[in-house]
Amino acid sequence: MRSAWLAAGVVVVANAIAIVPAERERAAPVGEFTLQVCSDQVVGGWRDGDLPMLYLPLAAHMGGLDDMVDDATLAALGFSADARAVVGDTTREDRAWPMPRMAWLAMRQQPDSSRMLEVVRVAPTREALAPGAGELAMRGLIGFEWVWEPPPSGADSATVAEVGRRPQRIGAGVVRLLPPQLGLDREQAGRLQSLRDDAVGPCQRTVPVRLLMGKRGGVWVSPAH
Repeated sequence: MRSAWLAAGVVVVANAIAIVPAERERAAPVGEFTLQVCSDQVVGGWRDGDLPMLYLPLAAHMGGLDDMVDDATLAALGFSADARAVVGDTTREDRAWPMPRMAWLAMRQQPDSSRMLEVVRVAPTREALAPGAGELAMRGLIGFEWVWEPPPSGADSATVAEVGRRPQRIGAGVVRLLPPQLGLDREQAGRLQSLRDDAVGPCQRTVPVRLLMGKRGGVWVSPAH
């Protein structure tokens, strides 16, 4: 019984250690970003009193992030030389990828109907990222994945087909945003509830949602004033 109480006490202390810095971060946001939210980005909830979550849709890069995450950047993120050597491999059969590493991401929302978030820069720290106006700065996990080489711009059908026959290669990519979705309180969820009626088509209508950013990587929906 005593060990159970000690374990419970450890959990309480750990939660307190995590909550206090988060509250301090929220008390002093360092940036804001307006996300145009459509029905595809409001997930779960709506029933039995559960509140939905705001999903952050990340655009996939067909050719990976090699133009933004070169070998020097991978090294700065903490990947070893052996881990970095898998980039470009087309023969690796096993799925024992090197463990992902945390990075800072600068993202912009695409203006088309999909409203995806597109990564425009990657850096090991927020200071190195230097987020600008109109950019959402948050953390994510950079790892390795199979990627297709995109065909050249304006390529004819024969070239596209030839590129499609090439073996996949391993490239760097974002395997997870931190966090991938944001919590909503009851008032915030109520403002987005009308988007349920737009489920007949992708992002037929959007509602602007103001996000706040903290210096330690926290991102949250701004409370109503």
